[in-house]
Amino acid sequence: MTLDETLRTSIAELPVEARSQFSFQHGPWTARLTVDRHDALGCLLWDLRLQSEKPVAGDPKEWAARLAQRVTGLLEPLKLHEADGSRNLTWLRSQTPTSRGDARQYYEVELHGTNELRLHRYQGFIEPGKHREQIAFALTYEGLAKLLVDLVGE
Repeated sequence: MTLDETLRTSIAELPVEARSQFSFQHGPWTARLTVDRHDALGCLLWDLRLQSEKPVAGDPKEWAARLAQRVTGLLEPLKLHEADGSRNLTWLRSQTPTSRGDARQYYEVELHGTNELRLHRYQGFIEPGKHREQIAFALTYEGLAKLLVDLVGE
């Protein structure tokens, strides 16, 4: 079964209006997704996690650079934001966040070593003292399948 078929079959089995989680295997990767709502065209994605049985080639910063070039289906391109070698964590964020009133929305990809990643969308505020908050983001099933393919490097 293709990645697109696996994805659509898994989502079709979820309740439509409730936050739901599902996971599936694709090659060496395990995908875990949390979906807020879904319909015939797409879904509101809350959380995406990918973990591989084997590390990807190179170090975390090299992996981040490849992801920044390869992932093209999000609203904003990604760029390397920070690398913490002591904790083996690397972050990519939206190159230019989207402005919505006094808020800025952006994607964040957190890499754990070279075999796990987590993708979220956040809304941050200009006003001092207001903390960022995680938000769901809409993707068509076609866009979600492309995103997964870009992230696993196929």
